[in-house]
Amino acid sequence: QGNILSQLISFAFPLLIGNLFQQLYNTVDTWVVGNFVGDNAFAAVGSMGPIVNMFIGFFLGFSAGAGALISQNFGAKNEEAIEKLVHTAMVMTFVMGLIFMVAGHLLTPLLLEFAKIPDEVRPDARAYLSIYFTGIMGLVFYNMGAAILRAVGDSKRPFYFLVVCAVMNTVLDLLFVLVFGMKVEGVALATIISQAVSAVLIIIALMRTDSCVRLQLKKLRVNWHLLGRIFSLGLPSALQVALTSFSNVFVQSYIRTCMEIYQLDKESRERIMERFLEDEKEEEAENVPEKVLEHIGKDGQISMEEAHRVRVICIYGAVILFLLLSLTVTSIVALSIRNSRKEASAEKPVKPFEQKNIEKLLAPQIPDPVILEIPREKR
Repeated sequence: QGNILSQLISFAFPLLIGNLFQQLYNTVDTWVVGNFVGDNAFAAVGSMGPIVNMFIGFFLGFSAGAGALISQNFGAKNEEAIEKLVHTAMVMTFVMGLIFMVAGHLLTPLLLEFAKIPDEVRPDARAYLSIYFTGIMGLVFYNMGAAILRAVGDSKRPFYFLVVCAVMNTVLDLLFVLVFGMKVEGVALATIISQAVSAVLIIIALMRTDSCVRLQLKKLRVNWHLLGRIFSLGLPSALQVALTSFSNVFVQSYIRTCMEIYQLDKESRERIMERFLEDEKEEEAENVPEKVLEHIGKDGQISMEEAHRVRVICIYGAVILFLLLSLTVTSIVALSIRNSRKEASAEKPVKPFEQKNIEKLLAPQIPDPVILEIPREKR
């Protein structure tokens, strides 16, 4: 009820800003290892993007299916169905988290071989994936909890939790690498700790809320009919995102086969562009329709005028987002690879509190001048 434009903006704005903060997890990881560890660590973290996204994207499809059903029942004021959906979704999340954890560890050697990760990069890549899959439970619980809250119109609290944990990830990255002398293991550990904190915050929010999506541990059980509906809605989206990320693994393997020297630049561009553009697209595609579903749940229909207005807003928003990202991605890539190209520091251990590392962190990032030699024309 009310002005649909103002509702859509107030709902989508935290999503948009929150997605940008979510990219800080991977962007900061890349920046830290690129500046303070070395080329091999940078290539290892950068090349893991499509592999991790294949698992996470698959789960996001199911969280979108659960959120869509909750939104529709929220519009219809069917609190009994919402309660069953929330507890069924959380049980499903726990089971899928365990499956991803085990499958990730078992498939890591095969995925690294399939992606043709170079031998000198493979130990760092294996270490990063091993730690990441060990802590993947925090990521899946945060995303499912956030989808549940957004389904009933609360996009602000997931945003606040995400901002806090993104800042925490940045601080922990620098702490583990610069102070404790850790390398790839440090940035991976910082990521899973931050994601675990975000999961705890989102679960506490669900358990303390007074709305119909309140989580109660004693009511955790599976409603098989609703679970089937979640799968029927979420599976197409899950397969779409997972196959897209899997195709990027193919792209990486062919690039490494044909042009190994192209690896560093290509991975950095692919990883940052993929994380920014695909996550924005997925989040908008999964969450914007929830406002429409609430209207559908109320009386079974939505006016053509409202549907057209939502479509126009989404199109213009996508165009503006694309322009903003086009201007920023190049700068992020340059910032990430600047020092990794200048210094072959992969073989050198990072010393805690080393003076030059502190100076590099505090120094402004000024690009080196480029000198072009123009040959004289022959007369």
